[in-house]
Amino acid sequence: MHLSPLHSNAPKAPTLCPPATHPPTPPHQDSPHYANEQRKDSAVEQKIARMQAQARALSPAELAAHTASMDARLAELEGTRDLSRTWWVLGQLGLGRVAGKVLV
Repeated sequence: MHLSPLHSNAPKAPTLCPPATHPPTPPHQDSPHYANEQRKDSAVEQKIARMQAQARALSPAELAAHTASMDARLAELEGTRDLSRTWWVLGQLGLGRVAGKVLV
């Protein structure tokens, strides 16, 4: 009976160990790119803090007025949307609509 190489009793070649995983290289903290990223992060953090302070300073009446204004603007924008050139697909059936025409 002949066995294939997969079933032979011959010694197997040693398997290679998976490559060692090294921790990511830390950024070069003295590089211009790193300094620029730190500056941008700081600017974003300051902007967030300012916006949070402004939100906390709003009275309930001001908040209600801003909410009503946003709702009115949203209704205005929704009324002007043009969906005549929108593609959509219905489930797994492959039905769709392109520029007002139904595709089958």
